[in-house]
Amino acid sequence: MFWGSDWPKRQVLNDLWALGQASLARAPFLLRLEDCGQADLAAQLREVSQTKEMRLETGDSYLAVLAYLNRLAFDGEPADAAFALAVLLADAVHGQVGPEGEYFGWLVWRKRLDDMPRAWAATLARGFAMALDVHDIDAAPRPTKQMFLSEDKAAIIAPLVALARRLEGAMIDAVASADYGYRADEHATALLAVLADEACKFPAGERWFPAEVVELTGHDPTNGATFLPCICLLILDDLHNAGSFDQMSYRWMNNADLFLGALEAFRNPILRGIRHVMEQDFPDNWDPYFEWKPSKIETLARFVPWFVE
Repeated sequence: MFWGSDWPKRQVLNDLWALGQASLARAPFLLRLEDCGQADLAAQLREVSQTKEMRLETGDSYLAVLAYLNRLAFDGEPADAAFALAVLLADAVHGQVGPEGEYFGWLVWRKRLDDMPRAWAATLARGFAMALDVHDIDAAPRPTKQMFLSEDKAAIIAPLVALARRLEGAMIDAVASADYGYRADEHATALLAVLADEACKFPAGERWFPAEVVELTGHDPTNGATFLPCICLLILDDLHNAGSFDQMSYRWMNNADLFLGALEAFRNPILRGIRHVMEQDFPDNWDPYFEWKPSKIETLARFVPWFVE
């Protein structure tokens, strides 16, 4: 059952919309519909695809549209099927009918995902998981967590390690002194050891040195040149520990605009890293805005970009 804010549901809908846009660019079926004399259906689907809510209207044609999309999802080319499933799953996430079959047909549609780009399949898997939660279906077969990952972790880690290692010289001393200078020498030694580690892992067990000062530096964007490299270390910490220390949800809530607007060298590695952190678990288990009301989320919350390139 879904708890917390409605941001995870909105994030899934945003991703399904982004997938719909990407798949439409490769899927000319709307034009084929028009050529076959089904201009009204083509217009309706085009309108749905242009709104981030991706909600099907439940008017007189609703069941016919569902039937068409289910056929397209089952028989269409991968791009056609991706668009159809994106709309059907958005429909289900809105609490409507969605894909046909028991439990939204997860076992029926699962094989279709194998023909799609990894990021597309991951988005659809997250859509299925959210639909099951929205409809409070506990007994259904579910996507596995591994299916939610749109990229290999190794491809995410390498750029973050390189950016974290921009910490050097006086920057090391600045980070090490973040706890009002308390035991700064020990923090500096521990930070240098983390940066020398192949994957920039904090030490297991006792991690106060240097995690405390890295976390403090990563809380305050006014720390200048040390802030984003420390954010990279914190994202890596969430990646290495499957989010156990939850370094990034609070920071996304407070600093999403800063990450989205960062210089290109940092922006894409950070956003890809945060996306991977989000994708490590079921969609409703990473909720940066869990204390916000829906009205505030609607106007101020930010989504983690889809398929960052």
